[in-house]
Amino acid sequence: MTPTESVLQLDPIKNAAFTMAEILLSLTIIGVVAAPLPVNNDSVAGSYQAAIGACNKMDTESRLPNKDELSAIFFNKNLVGIKNMYYWSGTVESSTYAWSQIMGGGNRMLTAKTFPAGVRCIKR
Repeated sequence: MTPTESVLQLDPIKNAAFTMAEILLSLTIIGVVAAPLPVNNDSVAGSYQAAIGACNKMDTESRLPNKDELSAIFFNKNLVGIKNMYYWSGTVESSTYAWSQIMGGGNRMLTAKTFPAGVRCIKR
C-alpha cells in the first residue's frame, strides 16, 4: 500500500489494512457491486467512434459503459479516480447523437458523436 492510498477498514483478525479499491474489487467479484469497474486510465478519445475504437483495442470484453453504468461510475468517481470531464457512454440515441456525462457535476446529455470526450472502458 502506498502512502497516498486511503485505508477504509482494519481487519482485527488479520491486522491488515484494505484500501477502497481492494474492497470495491472484492465486492464486484462476489456480485455486490452492480456496476462494472472501469479498466483503463482516462484518455480523451475524441469522437464517439474513436472512443469505441479505444475500447476495442483493449480486448474483446471491453466496451463503453451504458448511460446508467456511467452514472454508477460518477457516483463512485472518488473510488475509481475519474477526472472532471465529459465521458462517452455506449448508449446511442440516433446515428448522430449518443449520451455523455460530465463527471464534475454528473449531468447526462445527448451529445453529437463528433464532440471530443473522454473514454473509460469497462469489462464485464
